[in-house]
Parts: sequence; structure tokens; C-alpha cells
Amino acid sequence: MTLRQKVSYLLLFFLVLFISFSESIFQIRSNLYWIFHQKDTTRVQFFDSTYQWQSLDSVKTLQLDTLVSEEGITVSKLHMRRGGNGFFHHMVHTFTQPFIFVVEVDPLLHNFDIYTKKGGIAPFDPSTLKEQEEQLKFFINSNFTDKQSKPMGLILKDGKRINAPIPKWTGFFFITEDNEVLAGPTSIYQAHKVKTAIQAYPSLMKYGKVFSYFYQTKTPVFNGVRITYRNCVGVKKNGNIVFLFSGRGGILNFKEVAILAVKLSMYHATMLDGGKALTAYGEVNGTTFGYSPLNKNWLPDGFAECPSVYIGVK
Repeated sequence: MTLRQKVSYLLLFFLVLFISFSESIFQIRSNLYWIFHQKDTTRVQFFDSTYQWQSLDSVKTLQLDTLVSEEGITVSKLHMRRGGNGFFHHMVHTFTQPFIFVVEVDPLLHNFDIYTKKGGIAPFDPSTLKEQEEQLKFFINSNFTDKQSKPMGLILKDGKRINAPIPKWTGFFFITEDNEVLAGPTSIYQAHKVKTAIQAYPSLMKYGKVFSYFYQTKTPVFNGVRITYRNCVGVKKNGNIVFLFSGRGGILNFKEVAILAVKLSMYHATMLDGGKALTAYGEVNGTTFGYSPLNKNWLPDGFAECPSVYIGVK
């Protein structure tokens, strides 16, 4: 082997190592997809039941591909693509293979609670997220945080208020005194006696109807046209809880989230904190799944992009 060949192989080795390292920490495939498509004006497409690409508006039955399931919990993927049909868009899509996660849980068979990471809010008993991770089937961030990673909005734990509500924020995930698990707008929250709750914004729908403001491109509170990583929780008529959140490259605007929520038969729903804060992981039947735009295992507690409050499922 010549010296030039040795140098070429060595450079190739370090290139592969660099790409692997970048993917592990910075989710390079997903975030490059976001960079290319964050201002996309074309219609997002999903697979229909025959695995044909259809615009989200026109697809009648979404193709939900089951990743893993056990009694009372099913984890699925919705494959999607953005951009046109040109060679460049096809190449970027093939490199990324973007998708959305859908996690459906029967609250009669699994327990829900809220948890925090150390360094988020203290004191927070009885347990922190890090001490519970091995016991949880699934966890996902909920409340928005400020620049110091302090949670914003209501946090109610077993009847004890840990964080004050923000009156103008209209979305809630909560557990009633009768152990009913729900999500939705303020009016649904106020109609129940609640023992545990988190607050976010904006609420998405009530009785299966999307709020009209959700389709607005921009309000003083949120930018609905922005294409980014999204995080949503809803309840179906049968009582099952549905989490809809971005996987690798699964970037959406508010209107697209709303259409998906309707097609997934959500009855009440609210948005949770998304964007770079999105953090969702789980393990069901030995299969791990989840997504975060940044690998927060490499980031210290209290870092600005590390959420401090989570919804957990056992």
C-alpha cells in the first residue's frame, strides 16, 4: 500500500468518525434537513395507506407504521417529506428519511406523572427524572422554560402548587382526583378537580374542533407559520392519550400539526414546548425510541436547551 493510499484511508476513517460524532451529538442529518426546509412553502407530504405520497391536506388515511407495541402502548412512525420533486430535494430526503412519532397510551393500563431533572426546580419530591428513567416506558418534555432553564407556567404535583400559572396560557396536561388523564384548553381543565398538572400553550382543539387562532400565521404569542420541531399531546374519545412529536427531520408548522391531530382522532389537545427543547425518549419491549435535536446526554443540567419538567409514563 502506497503512502498516498494510507493517507487517503486515514482521512476517510477520520471523516466517518467525525460524521458519526456529529450525528450522535448534533443530529446532523435532522438539523441539516431543518436548515434546508425551515422556509419551505411547498405542501408537506405523507404516505397514505397504499404507501403513496400524498399532500397532508388530501391524504384520507395516514399510514401509521408500528415501531413497537405492548399492552396499552403503541409507538408508530409517520413518514413524511418536504420540498419539491427535484434531484436535490430527493437527495436530501433520502439522506434524512424524516418522520413523526405517534405514541398512544391507554391510561387504564399505564400510570402517568410529572417529573423533573436535577437542577431544574428544587425541591421536587418524591423523585427526579434521572432516578426514574429506568422505570419509565416513555417521557417527554412539557413546560416551556426561561433562559435560566426555570420552568414557566403551572406545575401542580399531588395537589401542591410548585410553579405559578400564567393566565394567558391556555394549554394543560393534567390528572384529575379520580385519576383521569386529560389534555386540552383551560375550559376543560377548569371543569375538573385536578391533582397534578402542567401548563403550556397554545391549546390546539376542543371536542375535535381546532381553534381558529391556531391557523393564524402569527400572533403576539406564537409564530404558527414557522417550520420547526413540534410537540403535542391530546386525548381521544376513548380516553387514550396521544403524543405527537417530531422525529428525525420531522419539522412542521402549526397548521400541519392541527391537520395531523384531526386525522389521528384527537378530541382535546394542546401544544407542549418544542423546537430545540424537544426531548422525548422511551423503551417498550426492549426497543428504544425517541428524539431530541440536541443530544442532551452530553449537556449539563441547567443548560438553556435542557427542559426541566417532563410527562412520564410507567
